This record gives sequence, C-alpha cells and structure tokens, in this order.
Amino acid sequence: MRRVAALVVLLAACSGAGPVTTGTTAPPAAPTTTAAPGTTTTTGPAELGPVVFAFLGPDGLVLGDGEVLLPGPIEGRHALARDHAGGVAYLAEGVLWWLPAGATEPSEVGAAPGDALVEVVPTDSGPVARLGVCPSRFVSLADGSEVAEPDRVAVEVDCGDPALDRATRRAANGLAVEIAGPDSDGLPQTLEVTQDGAIVVSIPVGGFYEDRARIHDFDGRAVIVSRGTADQHVPETFFVIDLASGDLVRWSEGVHTQAALLTPDVTTVPPVPEEVVHAVYRGTPLRTDDLIASLEDGVYAGYVDYAATSGLTGGPEIHLDLIVWFMGREAGYAATEDGEEWPPGDFYVRNEDPTQIVLPVSPDVEVTSVWFHYDATQQLENRPITYEEFVTAMTGEPVGAEMNMLSDPWWVTVRDGRVVAIHEQYVP
Repeated sequence: MRRVAALVVLLAACSGAGPVTTGTTAPPAAPTTTAAPGTTTTTGPAELGPVVFAFLGPDGLVLGDGEVLLPGPIEGRHALARDHAGGVAYLAEGVLWWLPAGATEPSEVGAAPGDALVEVVPTDSGPVARLGVCPSRFVSLADGSEVAEPDRVAVEVDCGDPALDRATRRAANGLAVEIAGPDSDGLPQTLEVTQDGAIVVSIPVGGFYEDRARIHDFDGRAVIVSRGTADQHVPETFFVIDLASGDLVRWSEGVHTQAALLTPDVTTVPPVPEEVVHAVYRGTPLRTDDLIASLEDGVYAGYVDYAATSGLTGGPEIHLDLIVWFMGREAGYAATEDGEEWPPGDFYVRNEDPTQIVLPVSPDVEVTSVWFHYDATQQLENRPITYEEFVTAMTGEPVGAEMNMLSDPWWVTVRDGRVVAIHEQYVP
C-alpha cells in the first residue's frame, strides 16, 4: 500500500516570534516564483510587490523572515498595528511606541494604560493610533496628542459584542473581511471576503481542533489570520493569505502574539482566484458503495488511484480516494485522536475509508504538477501539464521524479459535478 498516515515536511516547526515556516495547503491556480520566508509572490499585477509582515510576541518584534527588529522579552499585554507607510505602532507594558519605516529605534508616543491598540488610521496630518474599542480615543503618533476621530476607520466593531476577533476590517479598495461561523452544521469558521455586501470568496480558516480564528490585519490584498483553542496559553497557528494569487504562508505557532502587515494599502481590487487556497479541508471522507458519486461544488483532498481519457463515466475521469488533510498543530491533534504519535512535521492525513469514487473530468480541466517537470527543471513548483500527460504519468509508465506523483495527494476542484482543476500537493 502506498498510503501513509503521517506526512512530514523537512522544515522544523518553530515557536514564539521566530523564523517562519512556509507552505501551502493547496497549490495556487498558477505557478509562482520562490520567495524568501516571510513574503509571498503573486501572479497578479506587478505593482503589488511582495507581502511583508511582522510579529510582536514574547521574543520581541520580528519580521516574517526572522529578522529581529526589536529584541524581547515583551512582557504583559501587547498589541501591534501597521502605520500604512511601512512602519508599525505597538503597545507594550502600557506604553504606546512608534517605529516608522527606516527607523532603527522606536519612539515613545505616550502612556496608554489599559487601552487596546485597535488600528492606526492614516490622515492628512499623519498616522493616528486608535486606542480602546468602545469607546475609542485617537492619538497622533507624531506628538502623542489626542485628536478627533478621523473620517474613516478600517475596523468596525459591534459594541454589543466588542471582541476584536469578530470585527469587520475594511480596505481602501472596497473589500472587507470578517470571520463567520461556525455554522449550524458545525463546519469551521470561515474568512468571508465581501465587496459591496456581496461575498467574493469564503475561505475555511477555523480548524477541527483549533476552532477559534481571528483577523490580525488586512490591506485589501493580504490577510493575516490566526487560529487556536479556548486556552490562551496554547500557541496559535498563523496564516498569511494572499488574495491576489491564492498563495498562503503558514507561520508556525506563537503564544500571546500579534501580527501586522508592512505593505501599503492596495487601492485596486486584486484578481481573487476562484479556487483560493483552503486553510483546512472542511469535509470528511465519503462512504459509499456507488463508484460514481456526485460531490457538492468545492475543493477536495485525495489520492488519485486512476485516471483515464475514457472510462465508466463515458468520458475523461479520475478515481479518487478522499482524505482529510491536517496541518500545523491540527495535525498533532488529529494524530493523537487517531491513536498515533504526534507527528514531528507539519502534516497529517486521515484516511479511514479507502473507498474510491469516480468523478467525470471536464474537457477544459486545469492540471498542475510539482514533479512532472522536475527532472528537466530541478525546480519544486507547480507547473501546468496537460490532462493527457497527467493520465500517462498516473496510469502509464512514469519515469524518474514522475514516480512521486503516484503517492502525492491532489487537490481536486469540483464544479457542477465535474472536476475542473487538479493540483498536486508537494510532500517531501
């Protein structure tokens, strides 16, 4: 059998605000170039540039690539927010600080005992810190003076439920993000991206075991989300989702950690991919004796056991063994529940039912593979291949690196009963 219970990556997990671990739960719809840890690249407009982010936690203020901006320890309650110009403001030990872009040391803005740093609002007279939720007061980062409420704030808080993790964050390009759920069926919390009140995309961000998600920052393109448990002493798992490309960076675990973007606001709406990356797989393996099964529209993880240009369905088809894919701390929780040891890496596969279902494939199916071109390119990235090449590799006589395609999981997108996209999940 070529099935394994635990899938382990070579990157070591880290805790605190240290170096990042990068990876994707599902490949983007188009190939991207390799970026340094802490950044993502995009296939959208070139002017967007890389996503840059920072974390404030017990280890200090640290960039996503591990560069320490301010060493720790940071004691007590703390918060972090970008100043919309490449710098950050942060609250630590009851004092508000500002570290503008290019500065080597932060400047003290003033005392802010008991306040929460909700956001920094850009104004014509300079950045203004919003302190406290209901009510809020506004302080100029330049001189520490209190000012009137700006015309526009990005974080909308329901004072009937003033928790910041339930707040809606609005961007200058008209997009908004908020956490919804869990729903009545018990499905995990989702990140809803809306435009003029209409949902653009809904991304699962809550886990089966880490069922509490919160938004840290949103610039109109990138979203930083963390998820964890009710126990605040257990590390949260951080994700940076790039809505322009569907890329996802998973920063490892952090306790009492806040995060912020260091990129400027995006004023144009990014080309949000139709199949944006999913942080968790929402379903459970199907159990059926019917080889030809219909699935609801969505993205599914599974092993492809067979592929053909013509078969039981009368046309192109794949035979798929559905799995549940866990990553980060979720992998450890799932393995423990299954009676397995906590996996030393980042991924775990639950495959309780080896039933194969047969799915018809669209003639216009999009397929990408990590390994198909590896022998020629020596690059580990998803690249487009034809469905015929996919069939040959999966059912013919694969050679060299193509052999890895047989044991890797695949992310399959189903729409109107047909498979419209098949993306390989890289497993070292």
